[in-house]
Amino acid sequence: MLRWVRARLRRDGVSKDLRWNEKPLKKAIDQWSAVYVAENQPLQDQPPQPAEGSVASRPGGDDIVMSDGMERKLSLHSDGISFDFPKGRKLTEPVKQALRRIHCNLGHPSRADLERFLKLGGVSGEILEALKWMKCITCAHSMKPKTHRGASIPPSHVVFGDEVQLDCFKVHDSRGVGHWFLSILDRATSYHIVKHVHDHAPKTFHQVFHDGWIVWAGPPSLVTVDMEGGFRGKEFWQEVGSHATLVMTIARTAHWQAGKVERHNK
Repeated sequence: MLRWVRARLRRDGVSKDLRWNEKPLKKAIDQWSAVYVAENQPLQDQPPQPAEGSVASRPGGDDIVMSDGMERKLSLHSDGISFDFPKGRKLTEPVKQALRRIHCNLGHPSRADLERFLKLGGVSGEILEALKWMKCITCAHSMKPKTHRGASIPPSHVVFGDEVQLDCFKVHDSRGVGHWFLSILDRATSYHIVKHVHDHAPKTFHQVFHDGWIVWAGPPSLVTVDMEGGFRGKEFWQEVGSHATLVMTIARTAHWQAGKVERHNK
């Protein structure tokens, strides 16, 4: 239909109807070519010839690009799945068709799920590696946007040394032996110190906090801790309070109240 309209417009000249002069319509019509006939001859269509840089389809499902008289084969298949092979690597057509069919029949799973499924089926080697080269338009359209790392402005009402957050975390060495550490984090500047602790006794926690922070930065105005047993001990509260420091304990199920030190321990 568009070829017929294009031939009629070229034969009769520009139409006076403003609707034919709209840019989207003219752009769509210009993509087609047609023969020119006399007034008394029947209008016949001519198969469109792909111009340089245009795309034409083949019965097999693959597309070709006309460039400088040469045909360059595209890897985009009719189902929207393509393979972006690195230089010097290739994959046979039956294997590509099998991967496309498996990916579509499984409902477009993620690459990790598809790789696990193929491993369970006994597939290995180059076929699993080809999953990194497979690109699916359907999966790309349904992909959720990536979450960006949130930025926060440092509190303006506190300065270095005013508020300190304490927390414990465990790290395993190469032999599988666990070691406990005490995190000391300044809220205003995110300055972070990690000290090793031998046990969870309240006196040990205070001694490590005293040697790692108070002796050089001075006692803070506020110390935030969680419900760790060593932080709830009477000795820890008394020793820290003797420096005129207020100790605030967050709720057991509200770790977000000390979220800064929690994130630093990950």
